[in-house]
Amino acid sequence: MLYIAAEVTRDLTTLPDKCKALPSDPVFTFNLTECEPVLVSGDDTQKYLYKVRNLKHVDTSSSIKRIEDYTLDVSCNFTNSKSVSSVEIKPEINNIGTALPSFDGDFTVTLELSDTNDFSMPLAANSEITIPDLIYAKVSLSDIPDGIDEFILDMENCFATDEGDTDDLHQYSIIEDSCLANNTFEEVGARTLTRNRAARFGLFNLKAFRWSHLTDNQQAIYVHCMVKICYNGDGQCPSLNCETDMTRRSIESFHEKMITAGPLIVSTIHTKGDGRIPNDDMHEPDGKTRVKHMQNIFVASLALFVIGLLFLIWRKL
Repeated sequence: MLYIAAEVTRDLTTLPDKCKALPSDPVFTFNLTECEPVLVSGDDTQKYLYKVRNLKHVDTSSSIKRIEDYTLDVSCNFTNSKSVSSVEIKPEINNIGTALPSFDGDFTVTLELSDTNDFSMPLAANSEITIPDLIYAKVSLSDIPDGIDEFILDMENCFATDEGDTDDLHQYSIIEDSCLANNTFEEVGARTLTRNRAARFGLFNLKAFRWSHLTDNQQAIYVHCMVKICYNGDGQCPSLNCETDMTRRSIESFHEKMITAGPLIVSTIHTKGDGRIPNDDMHEPDGKTRVKHMQNIFVASLALFVIGLLFLIWRKL
């Protein structure tokens, strides 16, 4: 039996089949590194050195031998600057799949309030608003390279409170399950969801309001949003249709955050039923006006009494 190995071995079961051959058919077919070469690297060449050995049925425990072990040295030399080409070389092309990329670091999510839909006039903390002015809200995802739109932002739940605590007992729901909250007591158009579950940012607006349980000097509005971020590289983030979806699918998020903006201070100006700022004739009457009203009522009552008395005298005549 012939075999290729760097060291003498008697146990050929440890060698690959490609590294063994019969003397009657001494042909070895193998890749360069399959049959344990000795690699010698030079500046311009790569040498692969192999030793072809013969295996005889001998008693290795004997102190004598009558059969020689033969070794044939084979060297394969390659020049680094040259390439090998042959019509017998057939390329093997495979489709290589890649896993979802991993991401490090934190995303920056911001909630911006404004009294204009282009957000050119931001409403900072303690800004004053009047009823029924619109409050425009924009939730934005930043620190994402330009041209990367696979990150989907979902405003899952948004609500307002009269204090900065998100667990406040008094809450006004704006968005629930990524769509407008079902506030049946409100007029149409009191809240609008313009954009959600989309790349980079979401938009909504609401009309300013007053808290029923607070006095004029306590009126403040904080806006909170629970935001989820989904990577949509393979289209795994479900789309959203608030008009037709009876059961809305929540997105699988690898990043979520509660964000808050405010407070906005609600003006103490009273409003008509239609929400417009009142005219001067709607103001509460002052002291002089109330006295004049009482005098008019007294004169009218006295006139009615005199007319009644004259009517009774006329009947007796």
